[in-house]
Amino acid sequence: MKFFKKFMDFLLVSICDEELVDDALLILHNFLVAPNLKFKVYDDQECREFLVKSIKLLYDGTSKPCKDKFKAYLETKVAERTEDTDNALKKFFKSIILKLSEDHNETYSSSNLTDVMDKLN
Repeated sequence: MKFFKKFMDFLLVSICDEELVDDALLILHNFLVAPNLKFKVYDDQECREFLVKSIKLLYDGTSKPCKDKFKAYLETKVAERTEDTDNALKKFFKSIILKLSEDHNETYSSSNLTDVMDKLN
């Protein structure tokens, strides 16, 4: 967890970079499904807040490929049940996106995340 918290800033900002987004999402996913780490990350308020800020930064930016890849990640790796995911991951991202919609409604409303929320139920 200590490593994740130090690395988190770089990792989450990397989802906004077209050259790094694929690797950043893969690494993020690995942290979020690691059995010994995932619930610590899900419960950590600092991690949650930073993820909301990073998603806001992504959707305030102009990189359509990064936005599309993030949405695809949510649809294929989070909303659809895979061998390494569970409902806790869906609930985690649902709460993150809900927080984004509450705190930054304009960004959320103009994003491609509005239809993802239904899939996270």
